[in-house]
Amino acid sequence: MEGISISKTTDMKGLLDNRNVIVVTHLKDIDGIASAAILMNVFGERISDVVFSDFELDAIKEANKILKELSPENSVVIFDDLNFNDNAIGLYEETFEMLKAKGNKIIWLDHHKITSNNVKELIEKYADYIIAGESNYCGAELVAKHIAELLGKYDEKVAQLANTAHTSDFALHDERDEERKKLSYAIASCYLYTEDFQEVQACLLKIAKAVAKDPDNYYNDEFIKERAAFYEEKQKSLKEELGKNVHVINLNGHTIVIGFNFSGSLQTNDGCNHLFSLAAASGKKADMALYIKVYRGTGHIRVADDSNIDSIPLAQIFDGGGHPKASAFDIPKDLLNELRDPDPKKKEAAKQSFIKRIEEKWEPLLAKKDKTVVNS
Repeated sequence: MEGISISKTTDMKGLLDNRNVIVVTHLKDIDGIASAAILMNVFGERISDVVFSDFELDAIKEANKILKELSPENSVVIFDDLNFNDNAIGLYEETFEMLKAKGNKIIWLDHHKITSNNVKELIEKYADYIIAGESNYCGAELVAKHIAELLGKYDEKVAQLANTAHTSDFALHDERDEERKKLSYAIASCYLYTEDFQEVQACLLKIAKAVAKDPDNYYNDEFIKERAAFYEEKQKSLKEELGKNVHVINLNGHTIVIGFNFSGSLQTNDGCNHLFSLAAASGKKADMALYIKVYRGTGHIRVADDSNIDSIPLAQIFDGGGHPKASAFDIPKDLLNELRDPDPKKKEAAKQSFIKRIEEKWEPLLAKKDKTVVNS
């Protein structure tokens, strides 16, 4: 289906009205961290809490649990860079009802297209200010535009943070690629290698504070350097495993490289870039990488810079979503159970079954080479 956009605005200054602010943002990438960092610079001590969440159900449940424990009253809760499907409607409605019952205002900012009319109706029912589906911007840019700028607090720090998030989220490249890569590694080390969700929160909050303090020099922060180094050490064995579980397929002239990690997960861009490099090393230029994190139960799509494939309809086949160049989805339960089988023969059969399903589901959506994807 086509994605849905929402625009519902009101007087931002009046909405905030000196209330305390709670931030709920994305836990897995620079966009979420930069969004939190912008809001830290805008509101300072008025921010009472920052909660990091995701599209995965387990993360939503944990984040909602934290919000219930906080039980804020007469505050503003800003949800940014978060997207969800119909399977999470009950979780969000429960939290929204709790927040509104205690006199809180809700701001919803998200550049991803809303995935269904049911999700659209839920957000419209509870949120006081909504911008969703603004796909030309990333989450941090929406925060900068609709909060910092409207409050007269759009300064050099905010601009730098918004630009860093935009470049990262839209898979662009410039002279600061290595700095952003280190930050992505540090973020990934928090959610990939920290089991307790509260510890994940503390780790990400420390990174966000460092980025907020010095958005032009965050990569020299000792904690960020320590976490990035920790990730780099961990990734070695996972890249070896990924290299042993690579498959290349061709759909309507498009070369797609698919890779599986079973024992853990790489940071998504790192894993997809490794798949692109593995395909290139075998003499094949891939138009798209599909990275399967069996341990986490998710699939991640990245489209090559020079390809105009739209990844969103592909992810939507499995009730996912994202951006044209980058999307994600939950692996169907039946396939996930098979992929997690400890028997190597059954695991190999499960990989082939997954690839076959990809071929069957995606081929009708992929136009001929150099054409765009046709939305379902």
